[in-house]
Amino acid sequence: MKSKAVFISVFMMCTFVSAQGFNSCEWVQHLGTPQRTGYSACNGPEAPEVLWKVSIPGEFDTPFIVDDNVLILWKNPRGFVEAKVLLLDVLTGEILQDYYDPQLSRVFPVDDRIIGESGSYVYEIDLVSATKTLLTVTPKKGSPLYPVILKEKIVFPATPAVCLSTSDFDVVWSLKDVMVDPELDLFNLAGDEDIVAFIMQDRLYVVDSSTGVLKWTSEPLTLALWVTFGKDTIYCGGRNLWAFDRNGSEIWHFIPDERIVSNIVLGLDGMYFADEGNNLYKIDINGNLIWKICWEVSPRYYKTHLIGAGDTLYCIGNYGKPDLVARTYISAYNMEDGNMIWDLEFGSSCYIKGSPATAEGILVIGNTNGELIALASDPELYKKQGDTFWSENLKDEAINSYEKAAELYEKNGNSTQSREIRELISEIENFSETKSPTIPAEPSIPIPISTVLVFTVVLAGIFITYCTKKRK
Repeated sequence: MKSKAVFISVFMMCTFVSAQGFNSCEWVQHLGTPQRTGYSACNGPEAPEVLWKVSIPGEFDTPFIVDDNVLILWKNPRGFVEAKVLLLDVLTGEILQDYYDPQLSRVFPVDDRIIGESGSYVYEIDLVSATKTLLTVTPKKGSPLYPVILKEKIVFPATPAVCLSTSDFDVVWSLKDVMVDPELDLFNLAGDEDIVAFIMQDRLYVVDSSTGVLKWTSEPLTLALWVTFGKDTIYCGGRNLWAFDRNGSEIWHFIPDERIVSNIVLGLDGMYFADEGNNLYKIDINGNLIWKICWEVSPRYYKTHLIGAGDTLYCIGNYGKPDLVARTYISAYNMEDGNMIWDLEFGSSCYIKGSPATAEGILVIGNTNGELIALASDPELYKKQGDTFWSENLKDEAINSYEKAAELYEKNGNSTQSREIRELISEIENFSETKSPTIPAEPSIPIPISTVLVFTVVLAGIFITYCTKKRK
């Protein structure tokens, strides 16, 4: 009776906790996940409105979104080497913490830590104390790739690739122990808790995630450069798009007009990629073409980025020649039918090096013009931003945010909410020290009956456990 009561109480408590959900909109790895899917089920901006912008002369790398914060590395490529780790509020763009270190070449989150790289040296960065601690030294870096971060392991794209424990950064396995030629250049990697795939010398090499034991190697795949994991399938992009099962058997291949030059976005019902012939594709999971449209991709010396969020595909291309003015465009397409939603010139005399990041309703992009920009279109985000500014006594900033929220509410046909926001703006403009304006309360969300019942059962389980122990 005792063990049964304990089991019931623990199980129901776990059920209650999981029912609360978690922030699945975080963008904590390169292309979002260790599988490199480049997709989030959470919606992105429906229109290219600027939520905030941070400008620091230099260039920004790949952003990450963790716990409502943006983590990014800023670099000054001109003159002497300079680098700074920045942590910003995802809603306001306020710089919360920074850490200057001229040696850092890359930063990324691992669980609740910030990891930095400088060549083969791997550090843990403490933004509070503004210090770094050496964790390990990996083999030489073969390419400017981000590692694959799993639950208890992290696979670094060194030459040869090495897997480390995330608890102590000791070596779990290394490709030098299983490869005939461990010095092969590594072009890309992706993985999950079972297997990790590497693209080296136009082949896929797939190893066991826990042991590093080589499971299979593909035949040569012409111009292979991109790899993405589905639930049961590994997709590799090069001259074609190939699909393999987890045992290494080719399931199908799709032949685009030209070689694939973008990452592969794996959405809810298909894959998206661009080829060198300026074509943007959607194919289904069986390799059948759904649609193909024209979209200008980046030249080879720049990068072409694709990111999916909700039902929108964001395509980011850099154009121009290396010795001339470069410019960047963002085009948003409906993922279902390929229709363009909007098109925006992001900037001139700059380009985007790192892949963007997305959170609920927000798209964060950094460029080589020293600009970090968050795009959004949800009026609720601007209202929350205004609330934050007003709580910090930033009157002008709060008014600007509220005015944008009112404009977007009106645009969306919500005149009542727009009117309430404009009344709030009027109160703020006439604000005196003796009376504070009333911020419209967030609409109350009723607690589901199921949650109440679960909580009741949890309490009952705890009570039963207590009584059982007391009786003993």
